[in-house]
Amino acid sequence: HVIARDAYNGVVRWTYRLPDWYPSHHQWGSVPVTLNQRLVAVGDAVYVTKGIHGPVVALDAATGQEKYAFEGSEETGEILVVDGMLIAGIRKEMPQESDRYPDLRSMRHNRARGVRGLLAGSRIKAFDAATGKARWQQSADYRASTIASDGAHILCASTTHLVCRNATDGMVMWKREGDFSKVMLQN
Repeated sequence: HVIARDAYNGVVRWTYRLPDWYPSHHQWGSVPVTLNQRLVAVGDAVYVTKGIHGPVVALDAATGQEKYAFEGSEETGEILVVDGMLIAGIRKEMPQESDRYPDLRSMRHNRARGVRGLLAGSRIKAFDAATGKARWQQSADYRASTIASDGAHILCASTTHLVCRNATDGMVMWKREGDFSKVMLQN
């Protein structure tokens, strides 16, 4: 559930039920590293993924009513809203051996660093935050928790590259090679 409370007295204002979310009882260290980056509140809207694999939806911040869904945003792992643009980091992750045979230490270490194999289809997609209409999308090899934007540029990192994209069309402005395996970016 997404629960909105009155900031003054804590009274519940509204509740929005998510069809599926991460279970409340889980194996320590197995929570997706970007779970906390799937909900953003800006102005009179709340943006959240409709479940773990569902699309991003815009909720009315006053009532909790769903206003619209962002078509093509399924599998979004990270949401940023900057200057009227919603940026969705959509990652297609490949299962790891540790997912089938959990070794908690390596799972925690790899997930904390955002290290997972990516499948074809991982991308960054930009939408008009006020309408939900797609602006552009570009294929992108990036790690979890490495997308940041100032409204004019979008920065993201893989383990081997740091990439700056133009926020208007998503085209690469510059790309630097190096060891970016420990980099985390945040807005």
